[in-house]
Amino acid sequence: MKPAAHPYDEVLSAAAEGALVLTVNKRLSRHLRGAFDAAMLHRGLAAWVSPDILPLDAWMHRAAGQAGLDGSLLDRQQALTLWEEVIGADHRGSEDQLLQIPPTAELAMEAHRLLVEYGASFSAEEGGDDHRAFLRWREGWSRRCREGGWLDPAELSRLLCLALEESRLPLRPQAFLVGFDELGPPALRLAAALTKAGCPVREVPPARGRSGKVCQVPCEDPAAEVRRCARWLRSLLELGERRLGVVVFGLERYRPLVERIFREELAPATLLSGAGGEAPFSFSLGAPLAEEGMVAAALEILALDHRIPLTRASLLLRSPFWAGHGEEGEGRAFLDRELRRLGVAEVTLRQLCARARQGFAGGLGRAPRLAQSLDRLLDTLAGGGTRPPGAWAGHFASCLKAAGWPGDRSLASREFQAFHGFKDLLGRLAALDAVTGPVTRGSALSTLRRLARQGVFQPDSPDGPVLVLGPLEAAGLAFDHLWLLGLHEEALPAPPRPNPFLPLPLQRRLEMPHASAERELDFGRLVAGRLLAAAPRVWASFPRQAEGSEHRPSPFLRDFPQAAPPEGPTQEPAALLWQARPALENLLDPTGPPLPPGEEASGGTAILRDQALCPFRAFARHRLRAAGLESPGVGLDAGARGVLIHAVLEIFWRRTGDSAALASLTPAALRLAVEGAVTGALDRYETERRLTLEPELRKLEGERLALLALEWLDLERGRPPFAVSELETRHQEVVGGLTIRARVDRIDTLADGSRVILDYKTGQANPRDWFGERLREPQLPIYAVGEGGGGLSAVAFARVRRGECFFTGVGRSDDLLPRVPAAASHRALSEAGITGWPELLDSWRRSLDRLGSAYRAGEAPVDPLDPKQACGTCDLHPLCRITEGDGAFLEQEGEG
Repeated sequence: MKPAAHPYDEVLSAAAEGALVLTVNKRLSRHLRGAFDAAMLHRGLAAWVSPDILPLDAWMHRAAGQAGLDGSLLDRQQALTLWEEVIGADHRGSEDQLLQIPPTAELAMEAHRLLVEYGASFSAEEGGDDHRAFLRWREGWSRRCREGGWLDPAELSRLLCLALEESRLPLRPQAFLVGFDELGPPALRLAAALTKAGCPVREVPPARGRSGKVCQVPCEDPAAEVRRCARWLRSLLELGERRLGVVVFGLERYRPLVERIFREELAPATLLSGAGGEAPFSFSLGAPLAEEGMVAAALEILALDHRIPLTRASLLLRSPFWAGHGEEGEGRAFLDRELRRLGVAEVTLRQLCARARQGFAGGLGRAPRLAQSLDRLLDTLAGGGTRPPGAWAGHFASCLKAAGWPGDRSLASREFQAFHGFKDLLGRLAALDAVTGPVTRGSALSTLRRLARQGVFQPDSPDGPVLVLGPLEAAGLAFDHLWLLGLHEEALPAPPRPNPFLPLPLQRRLEMPHASAERELDFGRLVAGRLLAAAPRVWASFPRQAEGSEHRPSPFLRDFPQAAPPEGPTQEPAALLWQARPALENLLDPTGPPLPPGEEASGGTAILRDQALCPFRAFARHRLRAAGLESPGVGLDAGARGVLIHAVLEIFWRRTGDSAALASLTPAALRLAVEGAVTGALDRYETERRLTLEPELRKLEGERLALLALEWLDLERGRPPFAVSELETRHQEVVGGLTIRARVDRIDTLADGSRVILDYKTGQANPRDWFGERLREPQLPIYAVGEGGGGLSAVAFARVRRGECFFTGVGRSDDLLPRVPAAASHRALSEAGITGWPELLDSWRRSLDRLGSAYRAGEAPVDPLDPKQACGTCDLHPLCRITEGDGAFLEQEGEG
């Protein structure tokens, strides 16, 4: 059977006769090579000479090598590095500290290329300050090239024309320029030089499909737009259609959405980890290499220093690209959890190494292979200073080897290609030795990161029936069915983007790319004409809303009617699972198994507090041991700061003893005593948590603690005489048959021998939480009940917070503590129907017994006392699923 006529049959026939075929992009070159091979197979040939079909840029670099230019021709990164150095030297000492050198160098290099390609120039008088700065940089750049004997890559087309004139390049009988919407000055210059040298050049515009129908498809938003396109594709694939195209305007922005939804609708099985299999679609434009998991892990490893943020340590502990992850994954996960509990934002590599080697109680969290690799990594981090980029490339390779990157498991095809892509980046970093001197490690790593972000990773894989392209990558291709995605008024024509370093009149006069709205409109008309004729039937969609803005269709679509494309049934896994859900039997089971006789509960007074706030929370936290992962912020978190002020006041009162000793201290002696207590508290914190605080952080925290302690002790000076009789003492109480072991912050003995129980609070403290059927704050009531009430005269929160130091609580009588009223005159007690101190203690006993009995019995309904307080800080929503109800919880939570 004879294959269908190809739109480029004439070009392919000429290629078979030895013609040179230069395409607008790599995609069209690959397409033409495939069509050529298919034609040769149809002729019955078993072998044939490979045709000379390649992108114009690739041919220019090949020709540079043939002409002997490649040895001194700068590549893009080398040229950019020189621009950065020139701009940095010019900017050094400038008052303008807002200049970002890397993006500025990119724009300056582009401006220089445009001037060279268009044979243009301008004087300092024609522009402003930015233009004059660019002219200085350009002169510095040219001087550096002359001094180094380097060839400017912007001059490549001119150099090749000269080589053609001097017959230093081999020639083909003829040449074709295929698929270009328009030819820029370099291509026109080369075409003229080739023709003059005896190789006539013919331009072949992009192929057009059969004249067909175009319909616009308005969609609510980008997600709905991509979903409709995917279901349209599915309907065609089920009919056996092939050669399906999706051209995406703004592919870089759309890509994550397209990949996710296309997988859901066209290849849902590939969503499962380790499922394998190929999706029926492929992207013409690769993603940045830095986004590949393996490369991202490598860059994170290389960014490690002697001190690292806990977020980075957590990421690497969970990474499969670190040696030993397979056998130590559980231990590393436990280590990650325990590090989060420390409440610090960063750790040292040595601390991480020590914890990985020793583990925690019972050997949990041990990761000896991780410890070994960290030891090796610490050795590679020794030494700094400056080195040539190539030396840093070798250093980075040593660091990765020390960490066991890319891990122990066998690499999949994509990972293997990413591995070699990253090795190529190290080679490109080393190539900068030719143009720059020694640099710091940070500078070399920044360059490597930039190379990884700029490097496009396109793994080799067979094309599926669906090809996803950008509008420029689609040049020269034709399809059986085509969908244009994201074709709104701001996508085509694109807004003008003139180069800021070239005078605007110059750019407009020479009609440089992106120089004006008229220029973009003309180019947009070419692109739209090509795409709208690239298939017999074209569907062009746009989102009505995206990123908070309303959109209208591209002006090139306004003459076409709206229509609904055929769509297959959705294959979105979540939707299918919901549709296929079985009829569920509702079963309310608010009770867990009771505590076995003789088994003690662990959790202290937090058990009763959680039981009061929400019984399910108490059951999940203390019986199931469920808890979310903590996420420390910058510096010490509120919990760690609370622990430290507790320790400071404990150490101070152990040394001071009573109010008389406090009153006898001069201001200088008091400050000295407080500073000693602060030092002791910080030392204890570091010892117990096996970490070392940054000197700056320790100094700041020490100053904060000292000021807070002095403010609090100034309040205590105004109290009636007292002696501190107990500090951080362990107590054991029985409520409702439940034994509670807890630690009392402090008990004071007053002059009459009665006792006052104090609980330090750095956060909110409200005695109203002691009253009611379910005690929100049972800690002080349980201590009070345990005292029996006979010798107890008051219980109070000691609110220790800068600018908010006070006592709040309730006593047997007035004036025992500042601002603490007697039970008989306490407004909240009166509202609760409690008339005095004995009645208060009886009420507490009954409430505590109810809470203890309910916990022992396993009562665990999802019943928050106050959704805002109980659920607002709870991390167990995935277990109780309270947010999946009728919305009442969310409404309550949003109040206030």
